[in-house]
Amino acid sequence: MGDEVGVSEIANELSLKHVPHLKKNQSGTPLLDSVFETAHRESNAPILMYVNSDIILTSSILRFVDSINSLAVKEFLAIGMRQDFEQEALIDFTTDWESKIADVAVENGELASILCKDYFIFSNSQYRKIPAFSIGRGNWDSWMVATAATSGTPVIDATNQIFAGHQNHDYGHVGGRMQAYITGTEAKNNIKLAGGTHYIRGSVPTHRITDLGKLKRINRMTLLPFVRDFPRILKQLVSFIAPAKARVEAPKSRAA
Repeated sequence: MGDEVGVSEIANELSLKHVPHLKKNQSGTPLLDSVFETAHRESNAPILMYVNSDIILTSSILRFVDSINSLAVKEFLAIGMRQDFEQEALIDFTTDWESKIADVAVENGELASILCKDYFIFSNSQYRKIPAFSIGRGNWDSWMVATAATSGTPVIDATNQIFAGHQNHDYGHVGGRMQAYITGTEAKNNIKLAGGTHYIRGSVPTHRITDLGKLKRINRMTLLPFVRDFPRILKQLVSFIAPAKARVEAPKSRAA
């Protein structure tokens, strides 16, 4: 989806359906209600996925979806933690790139906090109507999780089953991470549309898939996983200020 440079070309190359026109806000940022409405209109697949464009996925996603299908659950939401790492070079897809990229990410990167949610796998019947959130800004992702958890829908932790590599990049296009996620006008409007930040309830999974392929309830006390992850959360918040500023000012941009 979208009319950004390169989208049409890669869609043609991979024989994908391209939907160029999305609703945008006054700043020209695409709106997520348009994205989700379009996905539901154009697809009759039983399972849908939203993933941020700076995330590298491997075939582990396919194995996870197979495990979901075997559960035969009517509605669910799956999320997972990402692995932050530096990826400067082009990936050679003619090699055994999956294992290589995972090794690099684990050896040289680090797991991001549970506040960072970069993909959502969900049943087609869900999220047919969502608020007009600005894409790539804060707080809408927590709304997604909190909405599912509040309704009693299982929020499945896919961290150990899906490799999600996040290519580190700057946020110069929006004035820095703080502006994008917390202090900016679009971020504040997302908070308003979401009815709050939902940081705790909107970051904690409620279920996981066991080694035997069964769905198991976890994290009955929502606050506890949030507290356990607090050192990582604090580091993430600190990076919103100094390191984020340094990336914006760096001469070489690594925007996704």
